[in-house]
Amino acid sequence: MESYDVKVTGVRYPKEDDDRKKRDAGEVKQWYILECDFAAAGGSLTAKGEVIFRPVAGEYLKLTGDWTVYNGQRQFYFKSAEVNMPVSERDMLRYACELTPGFGPATEEAIWEKHGEAWRDVEAKEIRGLTAGKVAAFRATIESLKLKAAQHNATAWLMSKGATPNMAAAAWLLWGADMVGVVTANCYRLAELPNYGFTAVDKEVRRHFEIGDNDPRRLEAAILYCMGQLTEDGNTAISWPELDSELSRRLGGVDRGLIVKIIMQMFADNRMYGFAERQMLAMGAQFRAEQDIFAFCREVAQ
Repeated sequence: MESYDVKVTGVRYPKEDDDRKKRDAGEVKQWYILECDFAAAGGSLTAKGEVIFRPVAGEYLKLTGDWTVYNGQRQFYFKSAEVNMPVSERDMLRYACELTPGFGPATEEAIWEKHGEAWRDVEAKEIRGLTAGKVAAFRATIESLKLKAAQHNATAWLMSKGATPNMAAAAWLLWGADMVGVVTANCYRLAELPNYGFTAVDKEVRRHFEIGDNDPRRLEAAILYCMGQLTEDGNTAISWPELDSELSRRLGGVDRGLIVKIIMQMFADNRMYGFAERQMLAMGAQFRAEQDIFAFCREVAQ
C-alpha cells in the first residue's frame, strides 16, 4: 500500500443531508467519493474509501491504500484516512482560513500581525471586514478541527492497543472525548459496543492493557457477557449450572472460587439477583424491571 498527503477539493458522494441521516442512525463509517489534489501523484484525482468523519473541501488528509482503474480512470482506493494537521501555529492559522468562507490571505496576514500565536483570540471588527458572523464561522472551523484531531488521535491510540479500525470508530461514537479514559480504566468496556463482545476484547486488546487471566475486570466482563448470551431467547433468569458451564468454557484455567467471589460481589451491589432455592440467577436490572411491571399490573388490576 502507498500513502499520500492530499488536499480535498470536493466531496462527490454522499450528499451532506444523506450523510447526516446515516450518522444520526448510528452508522460509524461511511463510504466517500472524494476529489483530491494528489500533488505527488499527478494532480487532481478521485479517491474512494470509508471515513469515520465527513471530509470537507480544503481539508488535508493522509490517505493510505492502492491505485485502481475504474471506467478507464485511474483512482485511489484508500483503506485509511487520517487528518493531516499542520504543526506550526502559523500554518494552522492558514489552514483555518482556507477552510472558512470569506477568509483570504489578506485577512489571514492581518490576524497574524495583530495576535501572532494567539490568533484564536481574534474578535469581530478588530480587522477590516471581520464581522461577528465571520468570526463565528471561523471559531466553528477551529472547533471542528480540534474535534477531528482529537478523534484521530484517540482512534489511532486504540488501534495501537489491538482494536480494529471499526471498533475504534464505534468507541469514539459512544464515548467521544472520554474514550481514552474509559478504555484505560477498563478495556472490557469495549464489549458494550454494538456488534462486539467479550471475545473481541479478550482475544487481543486486553493484553495491551496487561490484564491477566484472573483480573476481576476480565471475570466480571465474562459473567456479564455470558448472562447476556444465555438470556438472548427472552428468559431473564438462568440456572447456575448453565452459567457455570459457559464460564468454564470461556475462562478455562481460572479458579472457580474467584468467579464465585465476583458473582457474590455483583449480588452485593445489586447487579445480579439470585434465587437460592431454585439455583437461578438474573441480571439486577432485568429483575427490577420485571418487579416494576408486576407492580404496575397489580395496581391496574386493583
